[in-house]
Amino acid sequence: MPRGTGKTTEQMLNAPKGALFIWCNDSLAYPIGLAVKLNRRDLEIVSPAWMNDYRYIGRSFTGVVADHALYDNKSDEDCDQLEYHIARANRLIKETIE
Repeated sequence: MPRGTGKTTEQMLNAPKGALFIWCNDSLAYPIGLAVKLNRRDLEIVSPAWMNDYRYIGRSFTGVVADHALYDNKSDEDCDQLEYHIARANRLIKETIE
């Protein structure tokens, strides 16, 4: 999907309150600024490296939203690893709710 379509804005607006929002790269200034502009300070904006960050091990979230551009230019192995961690986080969310 091309840039500038409003898809990230839509994803942030539709994210559950308190969700983890995975940005597509390590430069977080833009998505953090966008979240503030959209009055979504509740979102935890992280880079794709979040899955290897000890601060997130064992934490649960109300939802996990992956920016639409996250998978652009990633290897199949990287995409598989991201999908695994996102699915794991969402499974933990579901178990917490039930």
